[in-house]
Amino acid sequence: MAKRKPARGRKKAAPARKPRRPAGKKKTKPTALAINPAKVFEQAVGFASTGYVFDAIAAFKKSAETDPRGALADDAYYNIGLCYFELKLYHEAIEYFTRVIQGYPQATIHATAGAQESGRTAAKAHLGRLRAYLALGRRDEAQKELDELNKYPDSSVLDAQGVRKTFYELALEALKQQPADKVAESLP
Repeated sequence: MAKRKPARGRKKAAPARKPRRPAGKKKTKPTALAINPAKVFEQAVGFASTGYVFDAIAAFKKSAETDPRGALADDAYYNIGLCYFELKLYHEAIEYFTRVIQGYPQATIHATAGAQESGRTAAKAHLGRLRAYLALGRRDEAQKELDELNKYPDSSVLDAQGVRKTFYELALEALKQQPADKVAESLP
């Protein structure tokens, strides 16, 4: 069958128009689902505690980058440093510990249920750098970290026996230990 042509003088109906957007409303692109940095942080802790260190690093980075000024960003960066330390990638560990010290000098340690630590995250980061420097055989830089830790008398951790120790006291103990490979085993 042949198609019929519209009769002359008749126009095709115009296509239906989309309703106009009210004035002042801008067109927005659909966004990805919002990422909850706290949930990503918890997932990263789970990865780290089960030995999936590279997955933990990726998740901690995602948590920190999602909310770089949030309450968990400093802890996420510290934990990235700790993961690198566990992998014996001491230069990378120092880089992330330094990021905490410089970017989050007043941030406090994130308290979890049954928290063993209190005080400033920067104190933990200084202790992490001290131990990384010792593992690299750079005792002079480790000594400088000890001097910095003296500025954090209220930052502490409960040891295995339930005795509260400042990060400064832990650093003194680490400096007394030799060789440096024994120091690498004792980060909080």
